[in-house]
Amino acid sequence: MVAGRYEEALDWTDRTLREEPGHRAALVTKVIVCSHLDRIEDPRTALSLWIESQPGFTIARYRAIWSPAFSPELMAISITGLRKAGLPEE
Repeated sequence: MVAGRYEEALDWTDRTLREEPGHRAALVTKVIVCSHLDRIEDPRTALSLWIESQPGFTIARYRAIWSPAFSPELMAISITGLRKAGLPEE
């Protein structure tokens, strides 16, 4: 995903979700990469599943949790994709 290989990232994400449908990291990654691929319905479906498992999750909360662990480049890719998918800011 960081390398911009969104199709490849989506393939690996889908493989993970076939094995473990509720895998949160895979759901989040699917939301992000589908958004960057302009596949609007796919990220919204994955976003709904993610929000079901973590009600009230927002971009602000995502940033607070993951900023210490992610590079600035990965955070930018992630936040842009989450915004495009419709995750609320606050």
